[in-house]
Amino acid sequence: MAVLEEIAGEVSVRDGENMTTGSNGQEIRPGNLITTGASGRAKIRHGYGFLSTLGPDSMVRVVAILFKISGLTLVYGTLESRGVLEDPATDFRVITPVAVASVRGTAFTVAMARDGTSLVGVVEGLIAAGIGREVTEVSAGSRTEGALATGYGAPVGSNLTLDEARAWVAERERDLASHVPQVLEELTRLQKQEDEDWKEIAQTIEVISQRILQGQMTPGDRFFFRRVLDIEDRMSARRLLAIHLRELAGITPRDEADAERIRLHKEWEARDWRRRAWEEASEGKTPSEPMPQNLADYAKRMQQDMDRMQQPPPGTVPVRPVTADIFPDVVKGMH
Repeated sequence: MAVLEEIAGEVSVRDGENMTTGSNGQEIRPGNLITTGASGRAKIRHGYGFLSTLGPDSMVRVVAILFKISGLTLVYGTLESRGVLEDPATDFRVITPVAVASVRGTAFTVAMARDGTSLVGVVEGLIAAGIGREVTEVSAGSRTEGALATGYGAPVGSNLTLDEARAWVAERERDLASHVPQVLEELTRLQKQEDEDWKEIAQTIEVISQRILQGQMTPGDRFFFRRVLDIEDRMSARRLLAIHLRELAGITPRDEADAERIRLHKEWEARDWRRRAWEEASEGKTPSEPMPQNLADYAKRMQQDMDRMQQPPPGTVPVRPVTADIFPDVVKGMH
């Protein structure tokens, strides 16, 4: 469980349909959305050795601890995290709509501008920024910049403080209104591309999930699922950013945007339940809790989506399972 500390200015916490004003000592749980206003700030003390500082005009989502992975999704704004994980087998991640920054013990800053660009700087230690093959290692005293379509680029030798990150975001968003249509268009294009990519990995997810439920998970399976979690979480971050931008541009009224965020929250809860069931099964355990009734419809929809993706349209070539040319660093040792 994480706790809010040193709150200043406007800070809100969304838990599904409920929205509250953040307060010092308030416990926050996986799935909560924390948003700061123009003068808002808050610190998040995680129960596994990290302290994160959320800057003004920012939004993060707390990620469930699964498969020894924990962290936050930074939808937009700035975030600084410091600490050393108490369990060396775990990872702490900050997910952005661009990609994932994964660490074990370090101090680093992440900025996500609403024009679709992101900046990651490392003060101490080492992080890996990216997904799958597209990973950039960033060492202390370096930073890397990224964009929605390209991920993070080669690091350069320049540190990044939280104040510098805020200034960078402000500069990137100086004429934000003119950028919104292009960013939304790019998010839509990437969503279509990711839907196609998802068809490629759907069959392998199903095969491996069956092995997990039978207690036969291999090291290769576990590595593959970590990559799947990265992809799922980045997709979710992009969906949240798109909802926010449509609301910001006046395309979607506030109440409709809130309804979209609530639906997305329910889908996440169902997905996290599925992940917990997989994790417990991989350890030879029976799932500790049944699927909550209010999530059943979302879980059913997710399964229907999975089934539909595995059935090619009439007259087309059947979708092939994941092979080494798609995830060469993941598939090795899976079968």
